[in-house]
Amino acid sequence: MLRSLGKYVEAEELGSDTLTQQRALLTPGHPHILMTASGLATDLGSIGRFEDALELAKEAYNGFKENFGEDHPRTLSANNNRAVCLRLLGHYTKARDVDQEIYDLRRNDLGAAHPHTLISITNLGRDLRETGEYEPSISLLSSSYESYKRLFGETYPETLRNAKSLAVSLRKAGRVDEARVLTQQTREHYRLRDTPASTPDVLDCTLNYATDLYATGAREEALALAQDIVRQYRTAPGERHPATLAAVNNLGIFLRGSGEANRARTLLEKNLDTLKEALGDRHPYTLACAVNLANVLAELNELRQAEDLERTAVAGFQPTLGHEHPDTIVSRANLGVTLRALGRIPESDQLQESTHAEFVRLLGENHPHTVSVREGKRIHRDLEPPAV
Repeated sequence: MLRSLGKYVEAEELGSDTLTQQRALLTPGHPHILMTASGLATDLGSIGRFEDALELAKEAYNGFKENFGEDHPRTLSANNNRAVCLRLLGHYTKARDVDQEIYDLRRNDLGAAHPHTLISITNLGRDLRETGEYEPSISLLSSSYESYKRLFGETYPETLRNAKSLAVSLRKAGRVDEARVLTQQTREHYRLRDTPASTPDVLDCTLNYATDLYATGAREEALALAQDIVRQYRTAPGERHPATLAAVNNLGIFLRGSGEANRARTLLEKNLDTLKEALGDRHPYTLACAVNLANVLAELNELRQAEDLERTAVAGFQPTLGHEHPDTIVSRANLGVTLRALGRIPESDQLQESTHAEFVRLLGENHPHTVSVREGKRIHRDLEPPAV
């Protein structure tokens, strides 16, 4: 009940107490322990304790697999939690591979329209977005969204969560107008359900809408909305929560776009330090913030510092996401812009030519990233709240 109300801290405290008591009374691997561990992993992920969540998710998965077999529904649910934790930690390819296995098993055993299969489709769609496979992500999320609407209605909670994910994938694919319309519709549906504005689902949707506004040119509205969202996130779930840090990252982008580079710098420098402490130097969210801070530093003519950060981003993204992931290409494209400003024209030309060709192949001629590289402009890296 607490989890369904978005009261994740209270749910985590209750779950931790319950698990401690169960471990004292029951034998290791008892199904009750495993069920509590699996639920607690979800709560830990929701409050930003991703490493702890993964450990419990692994325990539950391994225990259920040993007790009931690899294909048992409880094992699959625990494995689903494990994949979510992998995605939260930035291990996107591993998460995708696990979710693909679960989806195949559920589709064969339960059918394509079963609620558990739809959950797997949504999770796999999110994984594909994070691995840079935007169009396959949109295809899967569109399919599950239509199924949720048909089976449960437009205002059903999972329908709305699926709509949020689909809108983010649309924006990543450069279909920003479609994303904005869908996110606005989703906000309206939350209002129809009388969902409080401070609940995590609504806050996350509002942050996504601010990002859509910015992408479609409504910069003043985006900035005002983002400032309000950051204030709310800092109240709950708190200053260091990954969703808050994602919101601050986007606010820094919007401040830079509104000509407030010094404010953006102060905000992003602190945010980068906090992301390093909370998620680690190589987490994709940390590296994305580094990309955005480098953009601000370059605008303030601190080009050497910008270059250092961009090289750090490239070195982090390549082993984590791969050489051809859009985020890796963005960091290399921005480095090319910085090198041009430093007068290192041959290096800059080489990077601009290679990144433009890669974006054309991966995203198309008219994607905003492709256009930015062609015009020699910097690209920012907005973030969405992590989906648990």
